[in-house]
Amino acid sequence: MFRTIAEAQLEREQRNRLPTQPAQPVPPRQGNPNQPTNVEIAPSPFPNRTEANRGNAATQIPRINVRSREAADFAQELVDFYVTVDRLVIDLREHSVRTPSIRPLLPQAYRIAADARTLIQSCDNLAALQPIALPYSELDSRWRQLSFNLRSLDQLDSECTSSIRRADQLVASMERRLGIGPQFDRSQLRDLMIVASTCMETLIDDLQLAAISSRDAETLTHDCRLLQQKLLSQAQSVAEGSYEDVVSRFTEFVGQWSPLGRRVAAINDRHLNRRLDRIRDVANQTYALLWIPPPTSAVDVRAASVRLESSVSNLMDQLTLRSMVALNPSEQIHVMEASRRLYEQCRQLETATARNASIRDLATTFKKIDSDWNTLRASYIQMRTLPNSAIVEIDSVCEQLRQALNVSASSGTPVDLATLVQAAASLEGHAEYLDADVQRFSRYINSQSRRNLLVDGSKDFYIHAKRLHSQLTSRADFGELQREASHLMDSWQQLSSEINNLQRNGVPQRSAEMLQRAHREMVPFVAQLGAALIQR
Repeated sequence: MFRTIAEAQLEREQRNRLPTQPAQPVPPRQGNPNQPTNVEIAPSPFPNRTEANRGNAATQIPRINVRSREAADFAQELVDFYVTVDRLVIDLREHSVRTPSIRPLLPQAYRIAADARTLIQSCDNLAALQPIALPYSELDSRWRQLSFNLRSLDQLDSECTSSIRRADQLVASMERRLGIGPQFDRSQLRDLMIVASTCMETLIDDLQLAAISSRDAETLTHDCRLLQQKLLSQAQSVAEGSYEDVVSRFTEFVGQWSPLGRRVAAINDRHLNRRLDRIRDVANQTYALLWIPPPTSAVDVRAASVRLESSVSNLMDQLTLRSMVALNPSEQIHVMEASRRLYEQCRQLETATARNASIRDLATTFKKIDSDWNTLRASYIQMRTLPNSAIVEIDSVCEQLRQALNVSASSGTPVDLATLVQAAASLEGHAEYLDADVQRFSRYINSQSRRNLLVDGSKDFYIHAKRLHSQLTSRADFGELQREASHLMDSWQQLSSEINNLQRNGVPQRSAEMLQRAHREMVPFVAQLGAALIQR
């Protein structure tokens, strides 16, 4: 049972008066000593917030009973954490309309809120904290990674930063109660190391085909092979050691890889650059997993500026009158002028990096490049004769320079169609399995109207997931994708409402938990598609 904030305040006042009253003998306890202790839990007052803008998490908290005071204190902080993250999710979604860089983080935020709610349910009948330590560790590591990514953004308002700070404090307090240190996902870190090792193996193969001497290829291959084996060795031992040990070993490896990566980048081979990009992506994921800001050096900016000038020059060589036939005459003139300006700005950036200009000056020059590129990109995509790989190459280098120079995207981040297709395919598969399970377990629901709402909601959600996947695969108009994504979100809200009340409507606990777990697994995909396609 949950108490109101007023009741909680009254209880605290009564406890404060207890020392002034004479001690009374404790009456013998009546009833069964094994019966759960009813410790009432409610969200703590939100600092600098009114009840109207706290979100709706408080009305969705599962009803639980705990068997000890330590379990009650932990559950109280977990409830406060859930309410805080739920409010943060709402704020982030509102700000994502104006700040596109927030959108990729929304799936993580939605998942953490769902996992926190599930963990609250796991606290029912909890007496000691040991059984909850392992499932909490997973939530802890996910939050720390999201917190790091959010704090790396500079466009968040005071309410978002306040929620992040409050959640960080609650997480630290729960860690102390459980007697554990800061958590990170060791299995994910091991997977990332193996992926990086595979990318290095591909890089070694491509070195044999690069336009360099056999002696240079042999030297680079030898050095790369040594680092690859060192990385594999670290992957095997990542399950052991403290957080500080893991960070130290990773930092040492990066220090050895960086000069080798620059030697490979100096070859300026398109295939080798793609391998380096993939390794860099894995490294950035590892930095976020370990809450370490990735280092930026002038050498990296220099290499990226050279690569950008080369990539834009290659694209300009293929920008012919024949390729521009797809554009109307007025747009052709605009594209020609903007393309010429873009190329000149890329040359200016390369010259500025060669003379070691300040980061501020480099950022100013790159902002102009980024603005022109985002303006031209849609026109280039319409030109069917231009290779898509050339556009992807420039997108990749621009993203590297944004991170290195701490520059926000001048407009919405380009939608990665391949990633959205993959997310939609996964969502359709999960929705199909969930719909089949709903049909199977709906017979337990004691109300015909509730049964119909659940069955129809599941079927409707599956239909929209399948339709959105089809539209993304066929490259439908963006407006059409937005409308279908909006329908998907509406059906998701209806389905979620029914899924959360399964046990209350008669579904056995084990069956309800299985359906709710399948529902939670879809949260990241729903959030990813909604963040990318819905502009509200």
